[in-house]
Amino acid sequence: MGTSTNQSGYPANLRRNLSKAAQRMHSAGIDGYQSISRKDLTSLKNMLQSDIAESPKETLIISKSNGVWQYYYYCGTHPGRKIYIPQKSIEYARQLATRDYYEALVFEIDAMLEHQSGSVITDVKSLYDIYENLVPARKELVTPVFMSDAEYINKWIENNPGCANTLEITTGYETDRGETVRSKSEKIIADKLYNLGIPYSYECRLNLNGGAMYPDFTILNIATRKTWYWEHFGLTESEVYRDNMTHKLNVYENNGLFLGDGLIITTEGNTTPLDTKLIGIKIEKYLLG
Repeated sequence: MGTSTNQSGYPANLRRNLSKAAQRMHSAGIDGYQSISRKDLTSLKNMLQSDIAESPKETLIISKSNGVWQYYYYCGTHPGRKIYIPQKSIEYARQLATRDYYEALVFEIDAMLEHQSGSVITDVKSLYDIYENLVPARKELVTPVFMSDAEYINKWIENNPGCANTLEITTGYETDRGETVRSKSEKIIADKLYNLGIPYSYECRLNLNGGAMYPDFTILNIATRKTWYWEHFGLTESEVYRDNMTHKLNVYENNGLFLGDGLIITTEGNTTPLDTKLIGIKIEKYLLG
């Protein structure tokens, strides 16, 4: 049934290249969408065309029966004959849907390159619209190259469920968002994030080499689409607590998360209260730019 891809519908090498390209291209464009250099857009088009050339050529047909999506393709040797795609072969439906999506992208990219001048293509909303306008059954099969902020945030939240730490909260503080956190300082941080519209999860499970961690906050920088982790250390006068803090920081760094590069920390102690001004500075520096 055609060339093999991974579960997302992308060939692995193309997915890696697109991820790198997205990080490089993500800057403010019209209506909050990315602006893309002509060079990067041309490179993306070439990658898409390469994948299209290796994709199966059959036509995907989608229908609904008893509330369930069903997938078919037209048989090349018997024109007009539909062949059912069973669930165990759903990857083939993904390949066909992804190919159709890529072809639509290439068509739109060609139009952009022809009608927009300059080294940077700023009006790129239509590239996002291609995925947004897909019927739900096709959306389920396709991993978008261009995803609106709203769609990206929703998927990020799905992938980063909060309140995963089973350790009992003995003294809780309710945040403006309505969840319960362990300290007044965590409430201050949570409320600042929430009131600034910054997506976050509280005590989301993070699997690292060295064991599972539950960062106080897992946070999305919407502009760069980078995930950050924020740890608040509030009992620094305790030697045992400091040892645990050092261990945590070592685990983070051994997994490529460094202060100011994926990791944010705040501290307080008996004689050093939480510096709320610093919280705002760190949010501005790392999460809003």
